Amino acid sequence: MIALDWGTTSCRAFLLGDDGGVLAERRQQSGVKALTASAASAGTPRTQAFEGAFEQLCGDWLETSPKLPVIACGMVGSNRGWVETPYRSLPVDLIDNGFVMTTFAARDGSVVHIIPGLIADQNVPDVIRGEETQVLGALGESPWAGSGNSGMDRIVLLPGTHSKWVRVVGTTVTAFKTFMTGEFFALLTTESTLSQLATPSGQTDWEAFDKGLDVAASAAGGGGILSTAFSARTFAMTGGLAADQVEDYLSGLLIGDEVAAAASLWQGVDVDEVLICGEADLSERYRRALVKFALPTPREISDSAATGMWRIAVAAGLVAHREQSHHTPPASPATATAPLRSTHLPRARKLTESSSTMSRTYIGLIAILRGLTVSDAVSVGECLYEAGFRTLEVPLNSPDPLPTISALEKVLPANCMVGAGTVVTVEQVRQCHEAGAQIIVSPNTDVAVIAETIRLGMLSFPGTATPSDAFAAIGAGATSVKIFPANQVGINGLKAWTAVVPKEIGLIPVGGVDAANIGEWMAAGATGFGIGSSLYKPGIAVEDLRQRAVAMIAAWDSALDSTRKSE
Repeated sequence: MIALDWGTTSCRAFLLGDDGGVLAERRQQSGVKALTASAASAGTPRTQAFEGAFEQLCGDWLETSPKLPVIACGMVGSNRGWVETPYRSLPVDLIDNGFVMTTFAARDGSVVHIIPGLIADQNVPDVIRGEETQVLGALGESPWAGSGNSGMDRIVLLPGTHSKWVRVVGTTVTAFKTFMTGEFFALLTTESTLSQLATPSGQTDWEAFDKGLDVAASAAGGGGILSTAFSARTFAMTGGLAADQVEDYLSGLLIGDEVAAAASLWQGVDVDEVLICGEADLSERYRRALVKFALPTPREISDSAATGMWRIAVAAGLVAHREQSHHTPPASPATATAPLRSTHLPRARKLTESSSTMSRTYIGLIAILRGLTVSDAVSVGECLYEAGFRTLEVPLNSPDPLPTISALEKVLPANCMVGAGTVVTVEQVRQCHEAGAQIIVSPNTDVAVIAETIRLGMLSFPGTATPSDAFAAIGAGATSVKIFPANQVGINGLKAWTAVVPKEIGLIPVGGVDAANIGEWMAAGATGFGIGSSLYKPGIAVEDLRQRAVAMIAAWDSALDSTRKSE
């Protein structure tokens, strides 16, 4: 699989083997901050910048193995990242099936899964994003892992710009606390008056660092860092510190203050183990501070993000654990496509599982272009794309459907998916695949059609009119089903379906859906829609089509926002 540790300042890509070991690693300074800024400067969608960085890092890996699962963690899931991924509220079991990832399609067709961050809902809320994955990886490298001590109480310390102290019982995160220690250190040593006293030496002065720890320990329970920081100036003035000792002294003060505060948070808690995940020099500073404050001697863990993403992938069923099989087995139809990609990319996101609607696979809007001709394909396709549609379907009972599909697939951007509709035979599936279709939509549930679609790497949206049809489709590997005819099932009928159909399955009503009732359908459990005659009819003027498309996108967006607010 491919694992992406995508943070604010950089992105690391790992190619992992069938035992989770790192086969290759790459790093770019294409962090979330830089990509967001470049997209804003160029006036282009933010997603486009992330797509480009992803393809540059991993494109050749995916050319060799196009169906590799892709998992990402970190700020890539923030509201300034590739696709926003909601926080999960504590407590959270990091390998529980309920640890829902956001799933969507990259423009190269890869299915990408983003791991959610965590939020501590309290009087002063706190969040982590990316560190939760490092925590899980650290637990996997701990000698306690797999020893039967599933209830072990640990503290995982992740020092850095914003240091995180995470308490974990088994694999469940129960609490955490953030300290802006690294950021304050940078400010004090570059922007404050204290920086004028310091001359960096390039080597760690442990005597100065330990002196800072001593002062922090003696001040514990007093004024804290706001009162002790000034001592860096007074020691320098009175000869207690040389200029090349000031920075290490400040480091000891700040880390000592952090450790004292963290120790008071979990005072009286019988912690079985403390783990540190950080750079070697920084980890050694925290180790000395923990010893100073009579806390358990920590175990240092090397970079654990890739291990954490591997463990989450195994728990989610995206990869097979090597202990189960010493070779990578052929994926079953149900796991070959993984959780389905999102196709309405301008607002592509999977919302929290608290809503019965948004816990399901997010699909978006599908434009059904029955009757479209090759001569009109370019103008119609470009019009719908500009309005916001990212999935177009050409039914096979249209004039020259296969050449029309090919024309759309060639002219539209890579983040627009083109599918074939009214596909009822295995041979038609193969023909559509050769024409460039990425999705196969059927009016019925045919197990053979579904299996061939998945075998060829396409998405299958089989038509279902009853829960029995839906379960037959799911059993054949479909991760979303088309509710057809939707006006026959009805809104109340769809509500009843959501009680029995697995929550991860996308529900796509087709037939009788328009801008006026889309909100009701979504409230009932729909996660996508096929829009036919209310959007497109052969011969429609492009301007009329544009107005209908814009109105439909606006109705979808409004319904999506209403669903979020009602959670």
